[in-house]
Amino acid sequence: MNWKIYYGDGSTFSSQDGSPWIVPARDVQVIVMIDKDHGWRTQAGSDYYVWDCRDGETRWWGLKDDFALYDYLIDPGYKRVLFGRTITSDQFSKIFKQATEDPDFPQKTAFANKERKP
Repeated sequence: MNWKIYYGDGSTFSSQDGSPWIVPARDVQVIVMIDKDHGWRTQAGSDYYVWDCRDGETRWWGLKDDFALYDYLIDPGYKRVLFGRTITSDQFSKIFKQATEDPDFPQKTAFANKERKP
């Protein structure tokens, strides 16, 4: 498994369930991805999540505002955008805990810069 998406209703969708092109797009809360330097990493707290290749790495990237989304969409090529949704802090904490303790991912070795920590 390369990545797993955790939704506000408690459901998940992973790379084993299908490609980025068929992922349910609404209510994304946390994305956990395999990371060669850290075991795995999270992407959370963003308004939008996009499937993109940056610096030679294709993965889910979080975007914090409309301008970043427009910047992504204006480039040529296939696009995939997922949408976050505001939930209560208690709901988010429960989902984030589930995501960071998921046994489907290897042991965490370090945290990436600006990565949300449990």
